[in-house]
Amino acid sequence: MTGVIIMDSMTTVIAGSETAAAPGRPAWTVEPVRPGDGRALDGLFARCSPDTVQRRFFAPVRALPPAYAKGVLAARPEEHDAVIAHRGSRAEPVGLGSLAAPCEPGAPAELGLLVVDFWQRNGAGGAMLDVLAARARARGVTHVLAFVLPGRSALLGVLARRFEPVHHTYGPDGLTGVYKLG
Repeated sequence: MTGVIIMDSMTTVIAGSETAAAPGRPAWTVEPVRPGDGRALDGLFARCSPDTVQRRFFAPVRALPPAYAKGVLAARPEEHDAVIAHRGSRAEPVGLGSLAAPCEPGAPAELGLLVVDFWQRNGAGGAMLDVLAARARARGVTHVLAFVLPGRSALLGVLARRFEPVHHTYGPDGLTGVYKLG
């Protein structure tokens, strides 16, 4: 199966449909979003708590924002790369990761991660992040940007452990971090 990346906490394997996970950690299959994944993404969104949605979209939205959904479902990674994470059924993803292309040459690409509450802190976000970073590097992207609400700096910490921090900006609306993919 080409285009499928199976992640565990130790390895990245391109191919096959099975992998052994590290003890105590689930294995994640990370795949590019396809144009026909709209229903699966709606289901993922519906399984997220209002707090999780607020942290991702900075507003109490009730469905994936239409412009965002259109961008990720277009399956054009050079403009808006998007992947899902699942453990078995692609029709029931537990995570959606996206990397929007920079608005201008040399600017950082914008990162977004959404993981169903039950699966948070189980490696799905990190697996998607690793795949998005590898895909971005292959397209020549050198930096990523992440925005988080005040008091929600965990994502920036994850990024700082994986990539070289370039700078952080703290403001009343939240925190912004820029990281070098290396």
